Amino acid sequence: MSSEPLSLREAQRELTRNRILDAALELISEEALDTITLANVAARAAVTERTLYRYFATRDELIEALWPRINDRAAQGRTFPATPEALIQQPSEIFPGFDREEGLTRFVFTRQGQELRLSVNDKRQAAFLQAVATARPDLSEADRRDLAAICQLLDSSFAWVSMKDYWGLEGSRSGPLASEALDLLLTHFRRRGAGDTS
Repeated sequence: MSSEPLSLREAQRELTRNRILDAALELISEEALDTITLANVAARAAVTERTLYRYFATRDELIEALWPRINDRAAQGRTFPATPEALIQQPSEIFPGFDREEGLTRFVFTRQGQELRLSVNDKRQAAFLQAVATARPDLSEADRRDLAAICQLLDSSFAWVSMKDYWGLEGSRSGPLASEALDLLLTHFRRRGAGDTS
C-alpha cells in the first residue's frame, strides 16, 4: 500500500510536532516532571506557546503523546514479553537502558506515567499470562495469574529502581539478577496450599 507524499504544510506540521516532543523528552530526562510546563517546552523547542497549544491543548495531551518515545528510549522499544524466553531475557536487555535514561525511566512513577501504564495494562497482563501459561501449563489458572503478577514485577522499572536505590545495583547487574530470578520462578514456582509450610 503506497502512501501519499506529505504536502509541504503537512511536513512542516510534522516537523514542528516532533520538535515539541523532542524538547519535552529532553526536559523530562533532565528535570522532575512536576517542574515542567508547556512554557518550558515551547522555549526549549523554539516555538511560541501559541504554536505549542495548536498541537497539544493540555500538558496531559503532550505527555500522552510522549509515551511511545519514552518507551523507545528507556526500554529500547521493547514490547510485552509473550514467551517464556522473552520474559526471562528482557530484564538483562532493558535494565542497562533504564540506567542510561534514568530521568525518563523514573517518569513511570509520576501520576501521568502511572495513568499511561494502566492504559495498556490489559495488553501487558495478556502477554505475561501467555508467557506463564506456555512455561507452566501444569498450574491452575489462578496460580498462573499469581505467577504472572510476580514475573511482571521482576520485569519492570519497579524492580530496577528498587535494586538501584536500595542496593546500589546498576542495570548491568540487576538485569541479569532479575532474569535469573524469573528463570527460577518459571521453573520452580508451586502454589502452597493452606497449612503447607514445607
